[in-house]
Amino acid sequence: MNNMRLKNYSVFLSALVFVLIISSGVGFCYDVTIRVGLLMDQYAVSFKCSSGLTVKDAYTMKDVASSPEKLVIKINDGSIFVDKTRLQTGFVYVMTKDYQTPVYVNGAPYRGYFLVGFNQNKHLMVINHLGLEDYLAGVLGGEMPAGFPVEAQKAQAVAARTYVLYKVQNPPSKYYDVVNDTGDQMYLGVEGESENSRNAVKSTRSQVLARDGEIICAYYHSCCGGYTTDSENVFKSDDIDGVQCPYCAGSPNSTWQQSYESQTIQWRLKNAGYDVGKIFSIKASSKDKGGRSVYLDIVHENGTLHIQSAEFRRVMGYRDLKSTFFSITPQKYISYRYTKKIATSRSGGSFNGKEIITVDYKVINEDTQIPTVFAFYGKGWGHGVGMCQWGARGMAKNGSNYKQILNFYYPGIDLCTVSSKK
Repeated sequence: MNNMRLKNYSVFLSALVFVLIISSGVGFCYDVTIRVGLLMDQYAVSFKCSSGLTVKDAYTMKDVASSPEKLVIKINDGSIFVDKTRLQTGFVYVMTKDYQTPVYVNGAPYRGYFLVGFNQNKHLMVINHLGLEDYLAGVLGGEMPAGFPVEAQKAQAVAARTYVLYKVQNPPSKYYDVVNDTGDQMYLGVEGESENSRNAVKSTRSQVLARDGEIICAYYHSCCGGYTTDSENVFKSDDIDGVQCPYCAGSPNSTWQQSYESQTIQWRLKNAGYDVGKIFSIKASSKDKGGRSVYLDIVHENGTLHIQSAEFRRVMGYRDLKSTFFSITPQKYISYRYTKKIATSRSGGSFNGKEIITVDYKVINEDTQIPTVFAFYGKGWGHGVGMCQWGARGMAKNGSNYKQILNFYYPGIDLCTVSSKK
């Protein structure tokens, strides 16, 4: 691959290296470019725009192709093609004339421009570059129902802005800052925009959450089930403390139930790299102050797996196991015979100055009763850290404004304005 650096392109969008300046009330006009991973593993990608398309080599910024309306970028025989033209580069920018006319990428409309190039698997990835406020308008429609109260929408705008600016400062890749799904924030592009989302973004412009002058990673989730949790119980961050939340009781996921066959849990753990035998029991070994599980002990025929509940939820699937706020009931017991080794004697000696211990074992068969099903009775949906979106809805309906909502779910964290310095 070409060792030259990709050139940042800036016409409408100001792609800049910036230092975030936190202040108590300084407004500004800023235009930070957000890089969103849209498609990460493609063989071909179609682009369509009514104002025309231009393709530039991302290393030299020279035009390599253009089209009055649509084109297809694909890979063939280790090279990138624009329609039938083979390119001598591994990365290109796809741009329009005005950057506001939507570009349809595989049929979905987005604003801004696009970096297209090889990923580590030699397939195509597409990175959407666009301004911060346009990005946020496309996020709100994906993260919060349009029918939620205005003040809840504003709180969501501040949390989403804070989150993405934190990721811009701490990008997971040299190519992108965030992905467009629940791995970061659900970004729907133009389809996520609405009058409500635009107004919420505009009315909170430049406002972020910070602790000691540093932007936090402002996590949020759908429904906490009655109690949010400390961020250190789920993530590496310790910025956000859990609070008791009486406002999300109307959520459709206030309570839920999910059952798994023991064998399914075992298979999923094995596929995730955990050496787990036949499962005997699953119990919470620690809980937070609200009663949410933090760690689980999974006793199986080969030993005990001590696993973070958030990691167990990832392994089982976020949509299946909706939160870590659950109790576990084993069901449908069967008889099971297994073998185990018991140490019967130990003998010692030395060789070349090193102590050698010999252990004798005997193998025995043992019968036990084990469950074939584990039922999880849970509350809420999501990781439980930061703002509870259904709780924000409840607070707004009770008359709270967005600042009060943010102050409640992010205790001890300041609402500030942010500016950029080139």
